[in-house]
Amino acid sequence: MKKEEYIRAVLRASGLPRSVRRRLRADLESDLAARLEQGETMEQAIAAMGPADRLGAELREAWAPRPRSRREKGVLIAALVLALLLAGSLLWYFAQQSVLGFWVRALTGHTVGNAASVGVIGGADGPTAIFVSGGFSPLLIGGWLLLAAGLAACLLLYRRWRSR
Repeated sequence: MKKEEYIRAVLRASGLPRSVRRRLRADLESDLAARLEQGETMEQAIAAMGPADRLGAELREAWAPRPRSRREKGVLIAALVLALLLAGSLLWYFAQQSVLGFWVRALTGHTVGNAASVGVIGGADGPTAIFVSGGFSPLLIGGWLLLAAGLAACLLLYRRWRSR
């Protein structure tokens, strides 16, 4: 059996993903080259490494990705939810600042901050009252930072558990 045929048979028997097979191909080629440098023939080197099916099964067992645990899946789901909340709130905020802000300034002559601080209470059944609120809350930024910190913590936990 030729070197390339043997390597192909081992990789086919392993059934591993393409990215892993590329690395295994390089390892198998270097192992065979080392045996040839030691004076073995190609047939002796292949016989010493064993049948392609058995070596492929051993490689599959050693290199197969392990399934994710329930804890890892939970952390990934929490990270996804936090990322969606962060992206959604930032998108909503910037949409209000750009599109809504443009129309508020165009129609009323006020900025969004000024328009948000004035509210009209009342209606057709009584006198109209105007109250002034405090404006935009700086806690929005704190909420975004909290979401981002939670997302970062989830991703760090996932990487830590995945590396075990």
